[in-house]
Formats: sequence, structure tokens, C-alpha cells
Amino acid sequence: MASVVEDDSELQVRIDAELVKTLYANASKMVLLAMGEAVLLGACVLATTRALVPLWWVGAVLAIGAMRLWLVRRFEQRAPEGRAALPWRRYFTWHATAYGVVWGASTTFLWSNHTLTQTIVTLGLCGMFISSVMALAPHIPTWIAFAGPFAAGVIGRFIADGSTVMHIYAATNVLFVVAGVVLVRRVHGMMRETVAARFENARLLEEARRGKELADHANLAKTKFLAAASHDLRQPLHAVRLFVSALQGCQSDSERERLLPKLDAATDALGSLLDSLLDLSRAEAGVLQPARRAFSAQSVLDTIEREWAGAAEAKGLSLRVAPCGAWLQSDPELVTTIIRNFVANAVRYTDSGSILLGCRRRGGEVLLSVWDTGPGIAAEHQREIFREFHQLANPARDREQGLGLGLAIVERLARLLQHEVLLASQPGSGSCFALRVPRTERAPAAEPAQARPAALNDLRIAIIDDDRSVLEASVALLRSWGAAPIAFDDPDEAFRALTSAGVPDVVVVDLRLPGPRNGIAWVEDFRTSHALHVPAIIVTGDTAPAELVDAYQRGITVLHKPVRSAQLRKALERYASS
Repeated sequence: MASVVEDDSELQVRIDAELVKTLYANASKMVLLAMGEAVLLGACVLATTRALVPLWWVGAVLAIGAMRLWLVRRFEQRAPEGRAALPWRRYFTWHATAYGVVWGASTTFLWSNHTLTQTIVTLGLCGMFISSVMALAPHIPTWIAFAGPFAAGVIGRFIADGSTVMHIYAATNVLFVVAGVVLVRRVHGMMRETVAARFENARLLEEARRGKELADHANLAKTKFLAAASHDLRQPLHAVRLFVSALQGCQSDSERERLLPKLDAATDALGSLLDSLLDLSRAEAGVLQPARRAFSAQSVLDTIEREWAGAAEAKGLSLRVAPCGAWLQSDPELVTTIIRNFVANAVRYTDSGSILLGCRRRGGEVLLSVWDTGPGIAAEHQREIFREFHQLANPARDREQGLGLGLAIVERLARLLQHEVLLASQPGSGSCFALRVPRTERAPAAEPAQARPAALNDLRIAIIDDDRSVLEASVALLRSWGAAPIAFDDPDEAFRALTSAGVPDVVVVDLRLPGPRNGIAWVEDFRTSHALHVPAIIVTGDTAPAELVDAYQRGITVLHKPVRSAQLRKALERYASS
């Protein structure tokens, strides 16, 4: 609520400042007209009375008018904006008061017994009063400062005359002033609404312009993303095909043994890229829900050290971990993933020297930091490296230097956790990547010992996939784990057979099935027909956010192709244990 009030208050200041500009923009023309009118009225009275008194009044009007012109000139030179423009209302009000006093005294200096002269002076004063409503409506106190002494002087002169006609003039002028108050309030309100509408239109136009820029940028980024992803997906797939062809032509077992590890490495590279794309898609889809809890910072550092010590040593780098006794409040898995990507980059791009992992307390937060002695990153590139497939030192897109997705994943996970990512780097001086994580003083209970893998003996698993080779491989793998799989390449046949033979313990179904239903719809129909929440695992190569969200909302586990056997086993163990 406070922010809304603050925003509205700021808008009112902007409107007031704009009305001050309008007040001064009208001032020059109006004062010149008033000065011209004063000269004409003075000349008319002088012609009929031959008295010099009106000239003193005309001189006063011209002098005060010149002061207003000087004030307007000063305002235009300063060109104040926002709150700086508001004090200028006060300066204008002082001048308007003096102008009102002089014009209020006009009947004393210009009045005569000549009927035509009285009519001309009265009409001139009425015109001056009406014009003041339009000219001074941007700031009502300024109009009051002018109209008050103006009306008081004129009405007082009519009352002092003593005649019935002058009293009628006085009463008429009182009504005229009341009408002026109503009119100036209405005009002022219309001016504020007009300025507010103009600001709102400008805001909407700016939002539309920024929206178009973001859309154009997103389209361009999408094009670059797809081009890079296509290249990086094709490379390991091309290598797999070549290795398969080479294996088919092998004449000896030794040659096959030499090629098999290379084939395995190529498939791992393909799976790594798909996993990275999946991480990006899940983060964008919002299906990742942080599981926040208290955990030790040292547990993260130890995990990273175990994973990367060998790779760093193989490259001749020293990987050191500084002890850290802080406890953190966040999702330990996602935090570990972020730090893992920091270290992966450090190992990848540091040719010599060392990498240091550690943490520093900053008030109620902890900075989990990774320092390296790598080449460093220039300031103009520090924002770019968080884009997908962007690598500063890999124009040839060598897969051994990574895929350029690590920091893009970091940015999305940090945004999901609402943690800040910090980068300090200079070319030739190495880099420091850090994650700011909330600290907790509460010592959590000891973490339970990791449970042994559950047995899959006799777990009834229905597999539905229109690809026969996938079915054969899946059945062979599940049988090797002791499960009892049954395979179907026709979803309609599977529906009928499982209905008559009994509901399986778990259904593993491909997302893309022949026919009108996809895997999610098949699972929902099967559950509905049996009035039972049948455990289900969807296997898919898609990363579309809408389908990911749909599956997760229905309580369906999603595994993405190519599925590692460990992933599949872990998913099935949950149902075996239950």
C-alpha cells in the first residue's frame, strides 16, 4: 500500500510541475494583453476627463507587468523540472497579488461620471476577470491571490458610491465572483485530468515501445538460440552415427573396444546438452519449486570438491576449499547446481594457477564464492556471458569447452531462488563469481542416513511407446532389475489389456502417442476409468513449458530423453518402496 501511495504522490508532483509550466507559458501573452488593455482604458478616461490621474494607474500596471515578463524570462532560463518547479508557483502568486491590488484600484483611478466611460471600464474589468480564470486556473491559490483584491477593490468602490445602481453593480459582481470560483475549480480539475491522461498515454506508449523492443530482442535471441542449439545437437549426433557405422565395419574385437568408449562419450555429450536445455526449460516453465531448508555451506563446498578435484588436477590446476562454518537457508540442490556451474567455468577457462572455493559472511547473508586465475572478463562482456550459448573464447564451438549454457542456467536458478549473482573480474586478473544466500543461525537436526536403493522385484510396470526398439530395450532393462514389465506399442490396445488384466503398479508412457491422445491425456483417461490415481511416468523429448506444467500439475513424473538408467531406476524405486 505504501508503494502505491508513494507512486500516486509522485504522479501528483509531476502533474503540479506540468501545471506550473502551463501557468508560466500563458503568462507572457496574458500580461501583454493586460498591459494593452490598461493603456486603452487609461486613454479612454483621459479623453473624457482630461485628468492625469489615470496615467499613474497605467504606469503602475505597466511596471508590474514588466516584472511578470522578467519573472517568466527567469523561469524559462532555469527550466525547472519536477519538484524544482513547485516553488515558482509562490513567486507567481506574489506577483498576482500585486497585480490584483492594482487592478482592484482601477475603479478609483478610472471612474468618471461619463456613462460611456463607465460602460467601457466595466466591460474591460469583466474581461480582465474572465481572462484571469483561464490564465491562472493551473494554480487556484494564485487566482485567489489576484481575484481577491481585484474583486474587493471593485465591489468596495461600487458600494462606497452610495447609489442604488452602484449597489446593484456590487451585488452583480459578488455573483460574478462566485461564478468565477466555480469556473476556476472546474477548469483546474479539467487541466489536471488532461495532464494526467497525457502522462498515462505517454506511459502506455513507452511500455508499448519497450514491449516491442523486448519482443524483438526475444525473437532475435530465440533465433540465435535455436541456431546454436541445432548446431550443438547435430555435432554429437553426427559423431554417434559415424561411430555406429565404424562399429558395423569393425573386423576385430580390439577395434570395437577402442571405439566403444568414444561412442559412449558422444552419447554423453548429447545427453549433457539435452539435460542443460531441460534445466533451462524447467526454470522458464516455473515447474521447479525450491525446497528451502537449513543446510551447511560446507556440505556444498565438499560436494563440489569431490566432483571437480580430479578434473582440476588433470588440467594442472590447484582446487582449494576454504573451511566455512556458516549455515544457509535455501534449496541445497539448486545452490549446489549454481556453484557447480561456477566451478565448471573456472576449470574450463583457467589454464594455469588455482581455483579457490569459500564463503564470506555479509550481515544476514553469505557469499558463496569461486575465485580463479583465468583470463578474466572485460566489463563490456560481463552481462553477455549470462546469455544462452554465449562463449567469449570459443568461436569454433568446441564441445570440450562447454555448451555456453551454464551461466544462463545460473541466472534463471538465481532468479527463481531470489538470490543475487555477483561477478568481479578484470582481463588478466582472473574472476570471482559469487552467490548471495540468506544465512540462518539455527542448527538443523542431523540429516538422515541415505536409504539403500529399493528393490524392484515383481514391480508391475506397463510401458507404452510406439517405438519398438525403445520397448525392447526398456523391457530388457527392467527385467534385469527384477521388475515385471509388459510392453504395448498401441495405446488403445494397452488401455483395453490393462483394464482386463488389472491395473499395473506404474505406467511408463511416451508423451507423443499415435492417435488423438498424448501420454498425459492417456494417463488421465486411464485414471478416470478406474477411479484410481495410478502412478505414472511420462517419457518425452519435448521441453515445451506448457506441457511440463500440465504434467507436474497432474502429479505425473516427467523424464526427458535420453533417459539415463539411474534416473529411471530412481523414479521407479519411489513407487516400489510405497
